[in-house]
Amino acid sequence: MSAADAIAITHRLRALQETPGLPPRLAANCAALSSRLAEPVRIGLFGLPGAGKLALLDALCGSALAPLAPLPTLELGFGTAASVEAMLPDGTLLRQAGLPTPDMLARGPAFLRLAAPLPGLRGRRYLLVACEADPREFAAALAWAAPRVDIALWCARGWSGVDAQSWGAAPDSLCNHAALVLSPQGEGAGDWHGAEGFEAVLPPDPARIARHLDDTAAEAASHDMAAAEWMLQRHGIASASAPAAVPRPEPAPDIAEPLRDSAAAPPEVAPEARAELGRLFQYLRGAAADLVEALPCAALDDAACAQLLERLGTVFDSLSARTQDLDRAQDSWPELSDMVFEAQDMALLLRMEGGPGQASDAARLLLQLRQDIEVRLAA
Repeated sequence: MSAADAIAITHRLRALQETPGLPPRLAANCAALSSRLAEPVRIGLFGLPGAGKLALLDALCGSALAPLAPLPTLELGFGTAASVEAMLPDGTLLRQAGLPTPDMLARGPAFLRLAAPLPGLRGRRYLLVACEADPREFAAALAWAAPRVDIALWCARGWSGVDAQSWGAAPDSLCNHAALVLSPQGEGAGDWHGAEGFEAVLPPDPARIARHLDDTAAEAASHDMAAAEWMLQRHGIASASAPAAVPRPEPAPDIAEPLRDSAAAPPEVAPEARAELGRLFQYLRGAAADLVEALPCAALDDAACAQLLERLGTVFDSLSARTQDLDRAQDSWPELSDMVFEAQDMALLLRMEGGPGQASDAARLLLQLRQDIEVRLAA
């Protein structure tokens, strides 16, 4: 994905977001995708004290922070001039030009936000999490960092019990794009049993780690682009090379809220229309039953969540295709196609994000759709 592609699709997402009467849930999805495409990729550096996080940060972006160690949790991004903002434990903010000074660090800041005009920071923002070797503290730190990180790097000298226990508390969203980075001291440690859950195990080679970050970011961006294109095509926002689309006269309903059928449905519904909708409902009910039967008895792991999201996506795709053939039902319930398309869009976005929370949201989405169709049949 080129920068021009990202800019073009971001403009189109914003155009859709500004459509009058757009459902709030869809507007929020547009905003989230726009932000992900426009903002730098967020990279988290984690690991026990002494695992080489600062040295790796310096190597990846050309900074000079390691000599200032020890440092608190910090965020480093691109800026036209070097600057630092320090948050003290009492909530006071200190701002100054350049890197942190000994006087600033002597005040024990809890968090640093730094900017620097370094080429290695263009398109990237790093979050380095400093934490003592206490699994309970790491659990809280990883939960705080998860929504602020797109790609995670766990730095380690060896896969010790503390490493495994600390990383084991990481939220699933943090593990989706996570790599284990060996420190120079840990490269020959030998025993990495139990570290198979990472997407990659990388040697202490900054060039190779940088390539991994580029490849992972590009893959994630392509998924976001695919989700955005799907959503935009569904809602008639043309690409820059195509003629401008005519806005639909009626906004799509918000699937997050039950539809108010008493106002929308005509007084009388043709039996043929009710029969078509009934067949769609029977398919949906059967598909939901099959999904429940296929669920494992134990808690869902990452693989099971991915499989569930894939199957849910297939159900929504099939519902969308079947709805296109329901001419009579769409005459009686003109909002039906929009309702199913919205659900399909949402399911695609959830599938792209992955994780137990998204699988749960997709399942609730299917239940909401079933309830909405059942209301129409009962009217």
